[in-house]
Amino acid sequence: MLTSAEKLETVEVAEAMVIRNGILLAKESGLWPLYVEPDSLSVMKLIFARSSTLSAVWLIIADILDTLENCLCGGNSFCA
Repeated sequence: MLTSAEKLETVEVAEAMVIRNGILLAKESGLWPLYVEPDSLSVMKLIFARSSTLSAVWLIIADILDTLENCLCGGNSFCA
């Protein structure tokens, strides 16, 4: 049986994977600019905070940030 923390991380991992897969699909299809409307406030907070953690969800968040920084142009808050 999963603990509450494990269940939360599982939900966050699933939500982050959906966001990542949507961004990758948009990138491959040339659909920019992109608007993401997630269901998980905690995942969005992790994305915007850009603070690494030792969790499974952070690996996906890092991939999301890397993809956005490589795809988006100047003036966007995700650009390096």
